[in-house]
Amino acid sequence: MPNPHRNPGPPETGILPSEFGGASDGWINMKASEVHKMSAQELPVELESLRKKLFELKSQAITQKLEEPHRLGQIKRDIARILTELKQRQTATVKAGA
Repeated sequence: MPNPHRNPGPPETGILPSEFGGASDGWINMKASEVHKMSAQELPVELESLRKKLFELKSQAITQKLEEPHRLGQIKRDIARILTELKQRQTATVKAGA
């Protein structure tokens, strides 16, 4: 007899967790290697997009319950990754010019 206090795991759907494709809107949190590959023109655009998304989620959190509250932290980390990359590139440019 199975233990009633033990989590039985996900239902048998035949779909692996990796096949779900991330969040419902297609958003997947970024890796540092992906940020390194972005061009100098892409970084500010992505930063602005993430800041808008963070604002929308914060506004939604005030008015209603979030379906995925962990995304707030993930977006903040992605913003930090981009800001770090921008700062590193700026520092590298200054050092190269000196």
